[in-house]
Amino acid sequence: MRVRSLLIGLITLVVVASGCDWPQLGDGPTHTGFISDTGITTTNVGTLHQVWLSAGIAQAANRAPQVVVADGRVFARDGTNVLRALDDASGDERWTAAYGGVAAVANQVMYAELAPQPHPEVVALQARNLDGSIAWSDLFVASALLFPGDAVVSAGQLFVTWTGLGASVGLQRYDASNGATDTTTGTFGTPGTVNTPAASGAMVYVTTTDGILHALSATDLRQEAWEASVPAGGVPSIDSGRVYISSGNSVMAFDAAGQANCAPSATTTVCTPLWTATTSDTLSQQAPAVGSGIVAVRSDTHLFALDPSTGTARWSAVIGSTAQAPQSLGSPSIEHGVVFVGSLDGALDAFDAAGSMNCSGAPTTCTPLKSVPLVGPTGASQPAIANGNVYIGALDVARQAAFTYKLGL
Repeated sequence: MRVRSLLIGLITLVVVASGCDWPQLGDGPTHTGFISDTGITTTNVGTLHQVWLSAGIAQAANRAPQVVVADGRVFARDGTNVLRALDDASGDERWTAAYGGVAAVANQVMYAELAPQPHPEVVALQARNLDGSIAWSDLFVASALLFPGDAVVSAGQLFVTWTGLGASVGLQRYDASNGATDTTTGTFGTPGTVNTPAASGAMVYVTTTDGILHALSATDLRQEAWEASVPAGGVPSIDSGRVYISSGNSVMAFDAAGQANCAPSATTTVCTPLWTATTSDTLSQQAPAVGSGIVAVRSDTHLFALDPSTGTARWSAVIGSTAQAPQSLGSPSIEHGVVFVGSLDGALDAFDAAGSMNCSGAPTTCTPLKSVPLVGPTGASQPAIANGNVYIGALDVARQAAFTYKLGL
């Protein structure tokens, strides 16, 4: 049964904006983590400094905020399942809402997936205006327990993942403007979870934890164009006709069109990688950053830069000594030749994407052009680059409090 309603509960937000904002995971639906704005460069990044630090929020879950930036607002997701809308100019809190996934934004509207308690079998999708008022809601009452997932906005369409307890996982499509639902749900029969999707043109790409990358029609999610085996899921990024996945200690590139290295099987087309690169460390499963001539991926202690066409190593860097399971750590981000990445040692580091400045040796290793100290580890927070500034969340472990930074030149 489906009901239209106003709801309270666990949210997944998505915001899409124009200009040089950072409105959703990895800046956009392709998740490349690349912005072409020329505000921060290798020559001026050394002056990067704190503009403001948000008020600390108690964090029993010990999770640093994940940040998106759109239309004069900074949206920070934290470990208390609360989204905080901060004023971009001052860092002051404007409003809050409960939610359960990565934030994102589109056309001055946010989209949120909720799972109200004490009835977790009820899952809702909610659209909020930037002032926090509700634009529309869609309520699901499911026969099996559902967990909300992450959402992506692309070309006016909203793609939302869901996970059933001991049941299938899937992907749902909405009209982002009014909440109208497409009945062609993509359902994947293997229990587990489904990762954040990526979208480009007529295709949506999503992985499941059984290790399958699915390429689906954006207009009919029941239609699979091709699939591929990946180590253990991972969030895709898409650039220049390739789909990139970081998982285990491997980075893989696939033909986004499902042509090269692909062959038909009895039920679908199966693809193998155009190339596979192996790193010395287990990597984050978040989306690889692609831009300024490199693919950038990270582990808990290292940053790796690869050639997008061949997977050949370009350079690497140490980004700390603190060890942690790296699967959920925030991806690097790239602006105009500068690679930004947060560290578990409590810093935002900036590197020359070209592997020239502050780089030497064979194989090439680099040290930061700038390292900005933070209150603690950045965890799952990916640097958000917007309008000549960098935003990132950090956790003060001793005080169990989460903070959001705005850094500028």
